Amino acid sequence: MLLVSILKEEDRIDDAVNLLINEGEFSMRIKGYSILVEYGRLLEARNYLSNLTTSSDEENNFVDVQNIYLDALEDQSYTPKSSDLSFLNAESQQNTVLAGYAASVYFYLIGEVIEGVHHYVDPRSREKSNYKSDYGISIYPNPFTDNQLNIIIDGFDNKTSARAEVYSISGRLMLKQPIINHETNLIFSQNLEKGIYFYKVYFDEIEFHAGKLIKI
Repeated sequence: MLLVSILKEEDRIDDAVNLLINEGEFSMRIKGYSILVEYGRLLEARNYLSNLTTSSDEENNFVDVQNIYLDALEDQSYTPKSSDLSFLNAESQQNTVLAGYAASVYFYLIGEVIEGVHHYVDPRSREKSNYKSDYGISIYPNPFTDNQLNIIIDGFDNKTSARAEVYSISGRLMLKQPIINHETNLIFSQNLEKGIYFYKVYFDEIEFHAGKLIKI
């Protein structure tokens, strides 16, 4: 991945994608697809998926999930079918490494978080949060225009290790910042493009809260 990062920094996107498509692990090959989506090359991303070799139902379902996602990205007036939403919901509940992608697409389509399901992570590696459910978490402004946000956590305990993460719709990590006070400024190191982003709040390495942000 270091070489891939270097190639991206040099704007050698095709080289990075071609490097990943030949990887042995499926989890590595799909990163080439994510890069194409990240750079808005949706037709190429669709072709990449169609040529992606799969060897299990889990991998086949990942491709189906991403095709639904591409339908929505390509058509701004896209309305998800009830059958697609049911499929995404059911797939997100599976105890598989790739299930989080289905939950993320579901959230992107209708703005609802599927409770108990983590986005872009292996659900088998996480524990249920034991933190009280009455924490009030808010991020503002949302929609936002600048490269900084404010996060407020009512009842925040300074003894708790907390952080916020922000991801692009392709799953690229855009910000990872500790939360040290009741109110914390989240500052991006780069200028974000207009669009939809997702955020997560972690307490002691456990994902506690997730939501959607819009840059206008």
